[in-house]
Order: sequence, then structure tokens, then C-alpha cells
Amino acid sequence: MEKLIEFLNVNRIPYANKNASEFTTFRIGGPCTAVYPGSERELINTVNECISLGIRYTVLGCGSNVLFSDSGYDGAVILTQSLNSVRVEGKTVYACCGAPLHTVCRAAYNAG
Repeated sequence: MEKLIEFLNVNRIPYANKNASEFTTFRIGGPCTAVYPGSERELINTVNECISLGIRYTVLGCGSNVLFSDSGYDGAVILTQSLNSVRVEGKTVYACCGAPLHTVCRAAYNAG
């Protein structure tokens, strides 16, 4: 995990030691390393770094219907809430991975 922390620091990608319970709707889960990419490029680079270092990771949007063990998650929890843009082009809705479902549904509804 030290190599990942070094990568995050060098690339100025925010991270923190948190409890996974803070990120799930059921409020269940123990300690983890939370990573907060601010762009799609940061997300891609973080996932690629985890893969190259052999570090377990999970990408988490709004945390609905997700459970983490109370003993913690040995890896990176990559949170995508800041990647939440939604746009409509004609009858097609484009949503980033951190977009809340109700926002995507509202955009689809408004687009007809």
C-alpha cells in the first residue's frame, strides 16, 4: 500500500484512512484507504496503478446495496462521487460513474 500512497501523493490525488461505513447506504464497514479521484484520468491512472502494484481495489459510486466487512477492506476504495456529470444529447443520456441514480433518472425523464 505504501507504493500506492506514494503514487497518490506524487499525482496529488486525495486519499484518507476512513471507515467504509461512511460510504455505504447501510453504514456497514471497517477501516479502508479511501481514494478521491477528481477526474476520469485520475480514476483510470489510480486503477492502473492498483493493478500494476497488485493492490486490491473497488470502485464505488454512491454505495447503494454494498456491504464491507466491519474488520475492514485491505485495499483501495476508489470513490467516484465527484465524477457525477450527466448530460443529454437528443434521446441519449450520458452519465459519469459517480452520478446519483435519481439524477440520471430525472435527466432521462426530462429528455422524454
